[in-house]
Amino acid sequence: MSIDWLYDLERSLEFGREFFACPAGGKNQWTISKDKDQLVQNAQLLADQKGIPVSVYRLASKSEAVLGCFFLVPISIEETGPKGEPQILWSLVETKDAAELIRDLKYGASPYFTAIEIATLNPKTTAKKQ
Repeated sequence: MSIDWLYDLERSLEFGREFFACPAGGKNQWTISKDKDQLVQNAQLLADQKGIPVSVYRLASKSEAVLGCFFLVPISIEETGPKGEPQILWSLVETKDAAELIRDLKYGASPYFTAIEIATLNPKTTAKKQ
């Protein structure tokens, strides 16, 4: 189940493992990975496609939050997909109070994560030939 994946992620972060996140193509969809370099590439592609800056975040447990951090919050947790992949919609918020209010409670109090911005990728400008 997707909620189990969230609990595993929470435990991994508490034990010091590093995970990174960046927006994916769809609304409220995010990519979470241990591979920071791959996420930076994904973020650059998304920035180029959408023509807007895209940020990459390092995830941490919510207890590690400091002033200026964001929170990545699961707002809709569904059953796992056909290949066992978690089906989660996310929201990035600025305060712990907001995170507490919007998190999905369908399976109990779902974990949410501190999101520390580590990079912002701007779209590459390319001159159009006419």
